[in-house]
Amino acid sequence: MISYLVNNEVQTSFVKTKTQRKNPEKSSKKMKRIIKQVNMFVSPALVIPPNNEIFKEDTLNNAINNNSNLSDEKRTVLSLYLRQAPEERARIMNEVDLKSLIEIFYILLNQSEHPGVIENTTLLFDDFINADINRIPLISEIDIQLTIELCTRLIRQMKTESLTILKASIEVFTILTTYCGTFNDFVSIMGDYFQVIREIYSIANPTRSTYQPLHLFNWSLYILLNKQPYRKVFSKEIPLNFLLEVHDKIVATQDNELLYSLFHIVWLQSFDEKLVEHDFPENFIQIFANVLLKIKIEKLIRIVLLIIHNLLNVDWYVRLLVQHEFNLIIPMLLSRTFSDSDIVEMLQEINEIVEKKVTETSSMECYMDELKSGRMRWSPMHRSEQFWTENVTHFELENWALVRKLKGVINDKSADPVCVSVACFDLGEVARYHPLGRKIMNDLGIKLDLLQLTSSEQPDVKKNAIYAVQKIMLHHWDLVQTD
Repeated sequence: MISYLVNNEVQTSFVKTKTQRKNPEKSSKKMKRIIKQVNMFVSPALVIPPNNEIFKEDTLNNAINNNSNLSDEKRTVLSLYLRQAPEERARIMNEVDLKSLIEIFYILLNQSEHPGVIENTTLLFDDFINADINRIPLISEIDIQLTIELCTRLIRQMKTESLTILKASIEVFTILTTYCGTFNDFVSIMGDYFQVIREIYSIANPTRSTYQPLHLFNWSLYILLNKQPYRKVFSKEIPLNFLLEVHDKIVATQDNELLYSLFHIVWLQSFDEKLVEHDFPENFIQIFANVLLKIKIEKLIRIVLLIIHNLLNVDWYVRLLVQHEFNLIIPMLLSRTFSDSDIVEMLQEINEIVEKKVTETSSMECYMDELKSGRMRWSPMHRSEQFWTENVTHFELENWALVRKLKGVINDKSADPVCVSVACFDLGEVARYHPLGRKIMNDLGIKLDLLQLTSSEQPDVKKNAIYAVQKIMLHHWDLVQTD
């Protein structure tokens, strides 16, 4: 079923980015990567009993006899259908019979209040669709309000403990919301669907077993999030900041397939230009760095690179890549051998853009952006003599505002140790290069703050605090040891 959805919907529907519009050659290459990635997606093999092992024909036979909304003709059609073997059901080609069966499924699903009837009809409907994908256009002819009502009932059924019924419900729901009516028709109920997924994400201390249903939902999300209206609803119900927390839970379960699926969701969201420009969490950059440094699984590396590639149009994220030392990470990866040529190509493209940004990071604007982000890193400008010579006077502006911000960083008990280390180093450089640097460090009490950090339990913080104090106290800076 997923191959049908992929080949008919996903490959042609991705948003073209600004870079793609400007450069058709890159656009073509990127689309080929997208199509390849789409076709690579495979739901993991879960141990789920097939529909026919769960299906209870007696339940539907009782429904046939007791449902006043079924005409005698429809009762006969369904009775004959139930008596046929699966192979015979798959060979039904008569359009009148097929439409009649679809109407019967709708009546049973929408008008029955018996859970057993709804569950077994869902299994039957799922098999009906999977038997011949050419039946899908006939389903789309049903009144859209009836389809919305049916999908609403399927959502309620998704809290079942049966993976078989859950799988069938998700498959039917995904088909209907993809091919019937317009996407806007289902926006009103899509939030409820995503809330079911969020409840599973929210399980405290999850295990592989408790997270198993997510593998089934991820198949559906992979199809639905290709559509911009659905991505918009998803980002409201399950924002990327929430997925950051989910990432940590998935890592704890050591389920790499689920981690891969999570990155697929992030990748699909990264095609939304507004989301990337305004709401893409910076912390994902550190996660991507960890994946590239620690994980050897090529498909995980590939999907992370695809996400990064979608972020390259936003200058701020390129700066973050530099801050997180991607100018060192990418060359390390390029020294490895990969079976997937796309990985090498993407690494080269990302490396070219990151290296270009490295040459620009001696600007004061980049420094202020980094300080504002609260995630200072050992980007090249901190140890650049040219940067300090050209820009140290900026630190005296607005009553030494930048120096005061650095003081706030080193006194923040919750701050990242790397950030504190860089701030200590920079305060030492201000003292070193600015004529009034030593005086302002004393006047603002920064020297005392640094002295306290010389006994820090964090080795790098301690080292850089000591160096900074030396720079404040000594006149001959060339005697100060730095590395």
